[in-house]
Formats: sequence, C-alpha cells, structure tokens
Amino acid sequence: MGCVAMKSIVLYTEEMDDLDTGIQELIDQLNEHELKKNSAAIMFAHPDTNFKELMAGLKKYMHFPIIGCTAMSMFTEAMGYTTQGISIQIFTGDDVYFQAGITSEMNPENMRDEIQSMYNDLSAKQEEKEKLILAYANIIKGVTGDRFIKYLDEVSGGSPVFGGISSDSFSFDDCRVIYDENVHQYAMAVLMISGNIRPSMIYEFSIDREAEYSAIVTDASENEVRSLNNKSFIESMEKIGMRPDYEDAFVESVGMPLMSTYETPEGDKIQVMRHLNSVNRENGAGIFLGEIKEGSLIHVCLMNRAEIKKSVSRAIHDCFRIVKSNPDYHYSTLLLTSCASRIMTFVNDIAEEANSYVEIIPPTMTMSGFYSFGEFCPEKGNVSGKMHNIFQNTTFCVLMM
Repeated sequence: MGCVAMKSIVLYTEEMDDLDTGIQELIDQLNEHELKKNSAAIMFAHPDTNFKELMAGLKKYMHFPIIGCTAMSMFTEAMGYTTQGISIQIFTGDDVYFQAGITSEMNPENMRDEIQSMYNDLSAKQEEKEKLILAYANIIKGVTGDRFIKYLDEVSGGSPVFGGISSDSFSFDDCRVIYDENVHQYAMAVLMISGNIRPSMIYEFSIDREAEYSAIVTDASENEVRSLNNKSFIESMEKIGMRPDYEDAFVESVGMPLMSTYETPEGDKIQVMRHLNSVNRENGAGIFLGEIKEGSLIHVCLMNRAEIKKSVSRAIHDCFRIVKSNPDYHYSTLLLTSCASRIMTFVNDIAEEANSYVEIIPPTMTMSGFYSFGEFCPEKGNVSGKMHNIFQNTTFCVLMM
C-alpha cells in the first residue's frame, strides 16, 4: 500500500453574479469532504467576478490560504472546458506544508526586490525547504514573463516553479492576482509546498514545422529579435510569406509561433515556443512575448489542430507512466496551465482539448486549471538532470502531485 501524502478536492460553481449563492454552493461541496491537518487552495475565476466580495465570503469558512488569478477559460472536472464560473482546488494532507503570500504592486524597478522580500518572508516560516512553488502573476508593461521566473528562480535557489500569467478576454486590463483578501493587478502570488510530495511536471506543444524555415538569431536582447542570419527580422520573415508588419502583429501571426532552441551553461538543450507581439518598423525587429536568446536556433512553426488531442494524450499518458514508476506513492492531483493562443487558433475545437483528458483521468485523481497568457513549467535537463524553470508560450502544461 503506497503512502497517501496528499489529496485534493475540487469545488466549482457557475454562479459568479449572485455571490451569496455561489459561495454557498462551494461551501456545500466542501462540507462533503474531510480536510487533513494542513490545507491550501488554488482558485481560478472569471474576470468579472467581484473578488473582494468573493474572498471575504470564502474566508469565513475556509481557514487556510487561497491564491489564484483571473481566467478567461478554465478546466474543471464537472464541465471540462468552461468560460464562466469559479473553480477552487484544495490541497490537504497531514505531512504536507504550505506557505502562501503575494507581492505588493510591482513595476520594472521594484519587482525583483518585491519577489525577494515575499520569498524571504515565506521561507523564514518553513521548517524545511519547499519542493514546489506554485506562482501566478500579471504581465507588467515593459517586462516579459521570463523576469518572474528568473527572479523567483534566483531567490529560491532553483526551486521548481509551476503556474502562469493571469488572463482575461484579451483586454489585458482585467487581469488580477489574488491571495486571500488581497487582490492586486501587477503582482505575483505564490504557494510554497514542502513535505511529503513528489511533484512531476510535463509540457507539450501542438505544432509542426511545415513552414520549413530555420535561422540563427544573430542580434537580440531579451525579447527583441533584430536579425536572423544577419538579416533584419522583418526581411527574414517576409521571405517565407509571413508579414509581421501588420497593425496587430500578434493576432496576424498567432498561428505561426517560433521555436527557439538554445543550450544552457550545463550543456542542456532547451526548446521554448515564442509568440510575436509587435514589430519595430524603425529597426526591423520583432518584439516577442518571451525572451529569445542571441545565438539560439529558431524554427517557424504552425499551430496544428490535429495535434490538440495528440499533445494532451501524450502529456496525460506521461503522467500515467510516472504513476506506474512510483508504486509506493499515491498521486492524487492534476493542475493544468494551457496557453490562451490555443483558444485563438482552435476556436471551434478547443473543447476537444479538455474533453480528451476529462475522459481518461482516473476517478482517484482531481483536476483543475486555466488558459493563461504565459505558462510557468520547468524542464529537466537532458544532460545535467537539473530542473530549469522556464517561461513558456503555446504549451499545454501538467503538474502532477
């Protein structure tokens, strides 16, 4: 008999307008379960939710930390894919320990100090080092999602980070991050977990390389790519029929992300997907939603509808493989983050993504998740075995614990 280290409970309500009713539905569901000694929760909710009212109501009954963010769409056990409502996943166990917190409002100048201060405060309360950090944030103007990962990786000494960037209905004005009754716009909320857990993280792309174009990034800094093979980014893209000089470069190119391949100092090969966000017509550069390293190899890819079910199936079956290889441990929890660009590309088929894994998740496991504006999911180095924390685009990410 394996060790049952932690279990999770999923609560869901469609009622986000009448919060008295919605909160009561959530509490009624919670009362059907028994909590262990230590608990904490992740929450995803529609951006139109009155979070101050919601959290004030929930905290009357839920005497444990809750972090989360706005979500344009969610994954739920009951509904599969849904665009409305409030989803809460509670983690509970006797030998699992939680510390949660949130930064103050951040800007490019203070964000590292804020992340450092938050981490130091939470770390000081722990009896042992965290094995996992769940993190949710909102993009700050002039800052890529990589910075959240970079700073959290530095201050934590490389603890694995899973989570993502909050989302809304593509207005980018209604994204919020939550910790208990603290609701911030430009912040990061984290849940640090220690004790008897074995977190495993997997991510998959849904692309192919039919564009058949590759190049070396010869001039770049952070998320601005100025030249490929010593030719301007715009000139290089025009050669393959991609027109990155449209007024809305993101919308026009969302179906053609770039795959960037680079090598870490440890010799590990890392691949990340990147979406074009805008162009700089003055210098012919492309501005991306995430960092692209100078010297990396890029491929132009096509988002592939046929890969929806295949990529999800690969990820879920990898989870089953991990379960089988750990017979002394009972995995109980799936937490998902999927890129919002998949919704834009697969509009009429996106429910298939959720339905394809809802059908095969064992009844002994619970699941929740959301569509994000950027995913946090580490990758294990193919040479060093080190876990590299990465800011992702265009990925389907799974945490199992």
